[in-house]
Amino acid sequence: MYSYCYIFLLLCLCIITLMYFPFWVFCFIVLFCVLFVCKCVLYCTVLHCTALHCTTLHCTLLYSTLLYSTLLYYTVFYCNVLCCTVLYCTALHCTVLYCTALFCTVLYCYVLYCTTATGCQPSCS
Repeated sequence: MYSYCYIFLLLCLCIITLMYFPFWVFCFIVLFCVLFVCKCVLYCTVLHCTALHCTTLHCTLLYSTLLYSTLLYYTVFYCNVLCCTVLYCTALHCTVLYCTALFCTVLYCYVLYCTTATGCQPSCS
């Protein structure tokens, strides 16, 4: 009688195993597919985010470099124009002032010389 019980138990175990084995295989396949899909999605998301970050960083650096270069160019240009204009106006003012002072001094000396030499008469000829 014990041998029939053991055979019955063994047979029940085999039936249960055969019934649940496909379920475990199915669970394993589903788990594998879910993990594979999640891994692919995560990899693609990280890759996309990295590419987006690098593109944004590159564009930001390019824009900042262009902005800085443009500002530097216009600052140098403005300072050169301003400096040259101020220098030109100063040189022109000093030249006009010097020539006027020289002309007035020569005229004053000439008038003084003519007046002294001729005895208060304005004609020197």
